[in-house]
Amino acid sequence: MQIFRRCSPEKQQCGPNRGRSPQGPGQRQKAGLSVCSGLLLFALIMLVVSANGCHFQDRVEHTPPASLPIWRQLTFFRFQSQSPILQRFARLQPEILQYVRELDKRPYQDSGLSATARLELQQALQQLPPRLQRALQERLVQISFIKGFMSSGMTDYVVGPDGLYAVMFINADIIGQSMSALLTAKERTMYKPDQSGWQVQIKTSPRMSALTYILTHEAVHVLDLKERLTPYVEPSVIYWQEKQPPAAEIELFTDLWREYMQPAKAADFALRSKVAFYGFRGGPLLTAAQLPQLYSDLQKSPWLSAYSTIIWPEDLAELMTYASFSRNPSFQYSIELWQAGQRKQVYQPLQFPGVKARLARLQELQSLD
Repeated sequence: MQIFRRCSPEKQQCGPNRGRSPQGPGQRQKAGLSVCSGLLLFALIMLVVSANGCHFQDRVEHTPPASLPIWRQLTFFRFQSQSPILQRFARLQPEILQYVRELDKRPYQDSGLSATARLELQQALQQLPPRLQRALQERLVQISFIKGFMSSGMTDYVVGPDGLYAVMFINADIIGQSMSALLTAKERTMYKPDQSGWQVQIKTSPRMSALTYILTHEAVHVLDLKERLTPYVEPSVIYWQEKQPPAAEIELFTDLWREYMQPAKAADFALRSKVAFYGFRGGPLLTAAQLPQLYSDLQKSPWLSAYSTIIWPEDLAELMTYASFSRNPSFQYSIELWQAGQRKQVYQPLQFPGVKARLARLQELQSLD
């Protein structure tokens, strides 16, 4: 997931596009807003949400699936929770390869783990915060690489006797890419170029790899399957997740989101409904001329990326991923708008008041430890 792509209403694809994009010079914009002002904004949003009765509404029937494919059953795998996570890399079994081919209608081939990929994966695993490492250690059944995958990564569920487990798919083509290039390419699938000439550029710390971002993001989905930080990770798993006691972090989502794909009115903004990536939902639905308004609205919201606004599990994954990265004081993340070869606007999402308030709450809850 980045999103579980079986969520057919959107069929939004998980992560950033694998393509590279040129980068412009970096510049960080100073923000004078404090965490206190962010907490105030967050509280005001929650007050309006409560007054309007905008709370989570579950409209999906709670019925167990009639049957599960054999590969969705933990017994299909030789899973040992004590084994090193790196050793859980495996070539795709025929049943799973057929599944992803049918999912995207593409003749995928899986990929082996090259020496370069192994080193990047090892480094990315070492950078995970403790809670995400534990989640992968206890619940990640298998990790596989796919050539030419439509997205950068995807996490899918597996059912065990004591709850949900996960398999993870990663696009083999992201190996060697930077996080900046990956996110820029993904963001540019969201809009159509036009005569306005606006272009977006995502800048992160130069040494951050695409794989580090993808693995961290996907690890949050594994944690969500394991501990239920959102009301449910996707409709297909409600039957199992409704039996789980929710984690403390669920408070960050049950009020901001009315439904799985619909934020509360007080937290929503006009162009959010047009956010679509990789051509799904008939996208791109935005034009380049709308980018200034989109990011202007985003900075007043509780979300730190356009991708966060699609569904609540992506909101969680983005929030915790950047919370993890921002523990390093030198980490950089900015959204730049360019026009006619000039940088016109720089946004720093980690300084957005609503985002700072949510990050502060995650820290209070010790969500990464």
